[in-house]
Amino acid sequence: MQIALRGHGIKITAALRDYAQKKMGKIEHYFDRIITVEIQLEFKNVSDVAKRQVVEVTVFASGKKFRAVAESADMYSSIDLVFAKLEHQVVKHKEKIIKERRRFGAKSKVMPIIKRQTPSRDVVKLKRFSLKPMSPSDASNQMEQLGHAFFMFLNSETDEISVIYKRKSGDYGLIEPEI
Repeated sequence: MQIALRGHGIKITAALRDYAQKKMGKIEHYFDRIITVEIQLEFKNVSDVAKRQVVEVTVFASGKKFRAVAESADMYSSIDLVFAKLEHQVVKHKEKIIKERRRFGAKSKVMPIIKRQTPSRDVVKLKRFSLKPMSPSDASNQMEQLGHAFFMFLNSETDEISVIYKRKSGDYGLIEPEI
């Protein structure tokens, strides 16, 4: 991992350089695919003292770029703040990668078929209602009036129980039994 340090409006002392490199070097503990870390230390001549010492860091990893900016009254504090922000981003990205590997890895592995017992789910609510014969258009109107995502009804056209539901596109879907 390469660490490039630049200063703008500030003289970079050896102690400041060592502190920044040591702090940013810790990111590699979380994510080992980091190629380059660019650190820019800047002194801004603004009236708000808490925003004078600015640290911008860009981390280039394989196929991913992380960036964070922090400002405070002290350059060391700014380095600590920007490190915390980057640490959060890198850890979140690494967890996302691990989660995807676990999700896709389980599907791609060839495993022997083992019959597993699934935990039983208890029915916590029972709702009964009478099915009234109606057309699918009447059922969609009834569903909209109730504010439900689906509606079960007795289809007057087929004399079968059907379910109408609202699709993500805003259209309606109809589920009919096949006998």
